[in-house]
Amino acid sequence: MTVKYKTVITKAGAEKLAAATVPNGKKVNFTAMAVGDGGGTLPTPNANQTKLVREVWRHTLNKISQDNKNKNYVVAELVIPPETGGFWLREMGLYDDTGTLIAVGNMAESYKPELAEGSGRAQTLRMVIMVSDIESVELAIDTTLVMATQDYVDDKLAEHEQSRRHPDASLTAKGFTQLSNATDSTSEVLAATPKAVKVAYDLAKAKYTAQDATTAQKGIVQLSSATDSTSEALAATPKAVKAAYDLAKGKYTAQDATTAQKGIVQLSSATDSTSEALAATPKAVKAAYDLAKGKYTAQDATTAQKGIVQLSSATDSTSEVLAATPKAVKAVSDELALVKKSLGTASGEDVVTSSTDTTEGRLPVVGWQGLGAQSGPGYTDANTPNVNCFFRMNAEGIHGPVAGAPSNILQFQYDINAGQQIGYRAGAANAPMQHRTKVNAVWGNWAQVFDTLNPPSASQVDAVSASKGGTFAGAVTFNGALTTKSAVEIYGVTPYIDFHFNNSTADFTSRISEESSGTLKVSGNFVVGGTITPGSYTNFDGRFYTKTLADNLFQAKGSYGKPETSGDSGGVLWTKNNDTGVICMMGKTANVSNSGRVTFPFAFPSECRGVIPTRNNETGNGAAMQPYGESVTGWNLRIAGGGTETVMWFAMGK
Repeated sequence: MTVKYKTVITKAGAEKLAAATVPNGKKVNFTAMAVGDGGGTLPTPNANQTKLVREVWRHTLNKISQDNKNKNYVVAELVIPPETGGFWLREMGLYDDTGTLIAVGNMAESYKPELAEGSGRAQTLRMVIMVSDIESVELAIDTTLVMATQDYVDDKLAEHEQSRRHPDASLTAKGFTQLSNATDSTSEVLAATPKAVKVAYDLAKAKYTAQDATTAQKGIVQLSSATDSTSEALAATPKAVKAAYDLAKGKYTAQDATTAQKGIVQLSSATDSTSEALAATPKAVKAAYDLAKGKYTAQDATTAQKGIVQLSSATDSTSEVLAATPKAVKAVSDELALVKKSLGTASGEDVVTSSTDTTEGRLPVVGWQGLGAQSGPGYTDANTPNVNCFFRMNAEGIHGPVAGAPSNILQFQYDINAGQQIGYRAGAANAPMQHRTKVNAVWGNWAQVFDTLNPPSASQVDAVSASKGGTFAGAVTFNGALTTKSAVEIYGVTPYIDFHFNNSTADFTSRISEESSGTLKVSGNFVVGGTITPGSYTNFDGRFYTKTLADNLFQAKGSYGKPETSGDSGGVLWTKNNDTGVICMMGKTANVSNSGRVTFPFAFPSECRGVIPTRNNETGNGAAMQPYGESVTGWNLRIAGGGTETVMWFAMGK
């Protein structure tokens, strides 16, 4: 069934989309859509188009987005407002920010009225195109247009946060990390909490006597008994603590303390308790302190030992002697969120594990299937790959374009059962291009593509070489003249040459044929302008007189008289001797009366010498009769006794 409505990528669009997929390639930025009336008829989209058949309106896109279900579908949307109209809609075109027509399509014909016609509507047009890489397209129209919804982003971010699809931090890479309160851990994959830092700080503070303490460094600190101070450079005395305690005690109403509220708490001297409902006694604190003091020697922390460590909020540091602050962790987390947003669903996928890895859903890297690499992955059989790819084979490979030679091959895959390959012999200058097709999962034979550097031989294209000659197996027609400077040989059971005078469409108007060996037959007249000299006169001697024989047998021209002529004129027989001019007439005339006239059928040229009449009657006695009054035109008859007679007569003259 023929598809009536469709959208096609133009050649210019295909080139731009392909260029956008290479590393550092410029994304295609769709900015506008135009509509047209097709010149009055429904047009058929053509990849060679650079503009619409007849454009009637163009405007900036209202929306450009990625299809929710088909991730490589780009949806461009244009809204024609109610006040715009007065034209037919039969075609649409999608343009980028340089004015290049990227895609063109037709649509069901409809009329867009304008409000002045008494009707109006806002009409939305959507064009969907499929691209091989969604990253080649800029999915934003301006800085204020966000195509993904906030709910979509929040849902995806929550999904990402609950998943394990984010890299862990290490000494060499940024990432997510787990917090730890331990002060004696040797882990290089955990981050210290403020609590752990404080414990280490307090321990070090007791030993440190050089600099003033601040919230950012260890040092000497001054005591204060104030209970309302906001200073971060003083330390509270037991008196201040007692005053605050007494104040709190006076206000307290006997509820138990928890991690969520103030209250009465029981003391405990245990140093290994995990309780969150007991408070440590000074004894327990001292025991823990003494234990830490006995193990700690005020050394700086490294990746190989515990010690004092300084915090850092830097997110680009390569230091191994600093510990990240919550601020640094948050900055990295925020940056990862932005990266996740830009990557979309790709942020949760694994990368390919090899240059030929075809696991579905994995992300490609440079070199995968030959992309961006100096050489493609190697195969030993050109029938093995079953994906779109670039690859190579060495001379030992099989099913390549040139047997026993290394090759480079580009494969296009429609599906698992259909595809095409284009291949070249590697390392050979100006090697010809070869191609083949896979149908029903079976690869066909390689076929060479001819070009100016690799033209076909005559035998490869069923032709006859102009320089080497050859044989035409079938009939050949020349519309122009055929010139030969050597010989013409005609073969056949009964070879012949046909002539078609004045471009006649008949079988032939004249023909020369050899219907038996050594004998030519001419069908039609044969005219010779010069002398015919036969190779043998035998045939002529048997059928024709020679000149000598004719001279001896026949009277010479001019030595014989003119032939006689004769005829029948009006029932009168006549004869004339053309040498003497004597004319004889013989006729029969009926009902000739006495003294009646008989007229000759034609006059004698000069004279009538005489007439002999006789009666033509079988009964009775014949009356005497005689002619008289002879002239060149006729004569009179006299009958004895009168009456009429039928007479036969003979006349001579000249």
